[in-house]
Amino acid sequence: MSSAFAATLARILRQRYIAEIDVARELGVSPSLVARWLTGDASPSSEDVARLEQLLSGADALALRSAAVWPASTGRDNLPETPGRALSVTERELLARVPPAFRAAFAAAFAKL
Repeated sequence: MSSAFAATLARILRQRYIAEIDVARELGVSPSLVARWLTGDASPSSEDVARLEQLLSGADALALRSAAVWPASTGRDNLPETPGRALSVTERELLARVPPAFRAAFAAAFAKL
């Protein structure tokens, strides 16, 4: 995720007086993950960005969507999940740290299950 996303999210939270912990609670992610989004050290999934947009709405949601640009090769929307069970927050955080090539291999392995 670009530093533009981190800067945009930080600006919106500051302007609306929203704490990182409140964002984490609403999205069901850890506060440290939100902190990494704000520094640009981690990238939110497209699902997390969509939930942020729903929470913010209006011009801020559009600004956040504009700043959220994923490289085509990351496969962030194709994270492996077993049928009928979504990944837990911890699993999503761990999977976000895995290089894209390995995520693709995991997705292929899960597809064979």
